[in-house]
Amino acid sequence: NEDINVRIEQYLCFDTNYAIIINGDYGIGKTHYIKNNLFPRVKKLLVPNTVKDENFLPILISLFGAKSIEDIQNQIFLKLYPIFKSKGVKIAASLTNSVLKYFGNDLKDILSEAGASGNNLSDYSKILICVDDIDRKSKELNIEEVFGFVNNLVENFGAKVILIANEDELRKEIISDSHNYSLLREKVIGISISFSANVFRIYDEIIQLKY
Repeated sequence: NEDINVRIEQYLCFDTNYAIIINGDYGIGKTHYIKNNLFPRVKKLLVPNTVKDENFLPILISLFGAKSIEDIQNQIFLKLYPIFKSKGVKIAASLTNSVLKYFGNDLKDILSEAGASGNNLSDYSKILICVDDIDRKSKELNIEEVFGFVNNLVENFGAKVILIANEDELRKEIISDSHNYSLLREKVIGISISFSANVFRIYDEIIQLKY
């Protein structure tokens, strides 16, 4: 975990236009690592080249059952501004023109209450977006769309993105040509990290923690 932390912290400090993917089998602790190990460190990390000291804001979304890019956009927005979720907001957001449609209440009042404004809704440079369960998305949303969306975030919005997946499952989605997945990820992924469990260390930690 320490080696992974260092690599991700370096990624956050550099000017990049690519994403990171953390690849590993199901149930080995990828999401647990993100929430409990990585996020506490990222929250203490200063965003480079800012006028005043600002820390990164890490958010985690899941593509489990996601059917469209709009589903992903909504999740990101609601993670950034959770007050909208509590008010039952229906969102249709476009990253290309920062359009936000809100139904049922006055948008300006809600934005003010959330401490936001229309000007900073698309400022992704201070956010680390972790996208989990890519391999568990709905079949209605194809992997090409997901990678295209991520590419737009990292190239055009300066976002920092970590994808969390079992890539063996993603490769199965592109059955026609086994090389297509590799070509697809080449355009988006700059760093690939293999996540594996150290069984002996985990066993020792469980014993120490429980007994």
